[in-house]
Amino acid sequence: RFAAAVVDGALTDPAGLIGTSDVGWWFVDQYLGADPPVPSAGTATPTLVVHGEDDRRFPREQGMRRYVELRRRGVPAELLLFPGEGSDLGRTGRPRHRRARLEHLLRWWARWLPVTPDEDLTGEVVDAGPPPGDDDGAEPLTVRATRLD
Repeated sequence: RFAAAVVDGALTDPAGLIGTSDVGWWFVDQYLGADPPVPSAGTATPTLVVHGEDDRRFPREQGMRRYVELRRRGVPAELLLFPGEGSDLGRTGRPRHRRARLEHLLRWWARWLPVTPDEDLTGEVVDAGPPPGDDDGAEPLTVRATRLD
């Protein structure tokens, strides 16, 4: 259904959030119910997972668990962990981390969405091969786990 996705500091495991978030132990029960649904990791969509290591709203284990679930199932995935950053990385993170995050997002989208501005999008899934002109022979399922300091 989607050519690619980015999960950026998100709640991906409601049960794992109970008692670990700064919003309080009651958050999951109040907003998702006593038996919260587990967001599906059954997707085959290539996914970039971005997370701050010091995120107290949705602790880094949320992103790490999603990344591992995807990789265990053979889904193309990358994990970016930013040390010293919290849940507001995109707005209030260190300037070099915000820039690195944006550069990785642009790289990710360029890899999985090789669409030209004049191309008519018909709703079909974009081929997940390497971008046009990328003749380095790299396997399109290459995964990088990156830690930015």
